Amino acid sequence: MMGEPITDEEGKKAEQSLQIIGSYPAIAALMAAEQRMSLLITDLNRIITKPLEELYGTGWG
Repeated sequence: MMGEPITDEEGKKAEQSLQIIGSYPAIAALMAAEQRMSLLITDLNRIITKPLEELYGTGWG
């Protein structure tokens, strides 16, 4: 999360944790909903900022 590389062991532990957490239907549904919400926010951000970029150029802000 802080941009630091993770070790293979840390990656394997994270993958195992995700598998365990994902085995619970309610948590899996929540994670899927969060992923869809994130995608929606990304799309909305792109839709909102595109006209501003066209108006001011890509170097604004």
